[in-house]
Amino acid sequence: SISFLILGFVSGLTQGFAIMVSQRRGARDDEGMRRSFATGIVLTVAIVSALTVVAVFIAEPMLAAMNTKPEFFPYALDYISTIFGGMLLSALYNQFSSTLRAIGDSVVPLLFLILASILNAGLDCLFIMVFKMGVRGAAAATLLSNGISALLTFIYMWVKHPVLRFKPKHFAPDLKHYAKHLQLGLPMALQLSVVSVGMIFGLRDRPGRSGRW
Repeated sequence: SISFLILGFVSGLTQGFAIMVSQRRGARDDEGMRRSFATGIVLTVAIVSALTVVAVFIAEPMLAAMNTKPEFFPYALDYISTIFGGMLLSALYNQFSSTLRAIGDSVVPLLFLILASILNAGLDCLFIMVFKMGVRGAAAATLLSNGISALLTFIYMWVKHPVLRFKPKHFAPDLKHYAKHLQLGLPMALQLSVVSVGMIFGLRDRPGRSGRW
């Protein structure tokens, strides 16, 4: 629930940013598409980097607030801290996939999602069974599979969709442009994360009602 609270927010944010790319696509504004794509990357990196610091800092008190059992607490903290520490990789994967869907290419993001799932399962076995990394290995497998898929998705976009090939000039700061992206990204981010808030409170209250999980 804690993971989905943060990662759901990030996923919604990137989906909202991709709406601007879709709008520019509909207007046949190629320069606007490149600029919107570049702006989405800038905002994603900036916001997720700041969110990473906050998420890692609050992970332990949130687990405590949810009445996590003492015998599970160290493992839960190891896992969630690792996931939060590398969530920029997941955010970029979501950013690139959402951008592809925004320009009408919905099949390739699905294929890369399947690839990420297969990689995740294989790396889980490698890190846990071979390298004996425990729960940190499971989290690292998720992050690495997302990172590989993000890189492959970006390479595919760069090769197959020249219209998205941004240049340094497209990263020029523009507060009004940033504001437009945030107006679309933040509501979607809140929408995807609000469900997990109820899940967190539900899990927190459950031990008080039944005395066990």
